[in-house]
Amino acid sequence: MNPVLRMLLGLVLVLVFGALALVSLAFGVTLDGKGDPAVQCTLSAPRPEVGGPYFESTITTGERTWFPLGVNCTYDSPDDEVGPQTVVNSNWTATGVCLASSILTLVGMKLLLRPAPPTKRVGMRPRGL
Repeated sequence: MNPVLRMLLGLVLVLVFGALALVSLAFGVTLDGKGDPAVQCTLSAPRPEVGGPYFESTITTGERTWFPLGVNCTYDSPDDEVGPQTVVNSNWTATGVCLASSILTLVGMKLLLRPAPPTKRVGMRPRGL
């Protein structure tokens, strides 16, 4: 492959798929984009089906997960006999897009960083022969 074309392809792969990987990572670890995970769990996450009622006295915690991308929400209501319950909000679509984009970004980096192949001298003989 032509070295200039190879570098151009590598640069396009790095820029496009690197940006896509970052965007999918950002969307993957949010439910609705409103602050930290505990706030997101309080405002928009589905509640557990068992236990409750889940009023203001409910202790809500949240944590981001990196594989799969998402947010785990834990609810503990003092008004029931059920212990803390965790609701897993995984975003497998964002995880897949992030992984595929990261792989293509690495391919682009390899194309950019790979040294040019040595050039062959055609038709030249060593001196003295």
